[in-house]
Amino acid sequence: MCGINRIVGFLSAPDWLDPAPDEFRVLTNGQVAVQQTFFDPPRFDYTTGNIAKCEPQLTHGARHFASAGCSLIASPATPFGLIGHRRISEARARLIRISQAVGVDCISSITSSSRKRSAKA
Repeated sequence: MCGINRIVGFLSAPDWLDPAPDEFRVLTNGQVAVQQTFFDPPRFDYTTGNIAKCEPQLTHGARHFASAGCSLIASPATPFGLIGHRRISEARARLIRISQAVGVDCISSITSSSRKRSAKA
């Protein structure tokens, strides 16, 4: 990692071995450092209600990445980007709130893919 100044922090779902950080490291040929953590909501059980209420834990994890020097924070697990929101714009708003709270840009798979489709239209 010597000389690498770009670091992406991956907020992975609880109790899930997320392949995204390793895949990203390979895709960038090691030019971007990768960190990973699991957010840990209390009594989490993968129900939609619990997923919908995980913003405080996402923010907490993002804050740790920001203080560790990450230049981008990714939440690749699709349900955590969308569940609890009626529209993609609401999911984006959550990421904006988290970004503003921690001072680092945050992306998710759901909002990034919808942004890409909007750009093509």
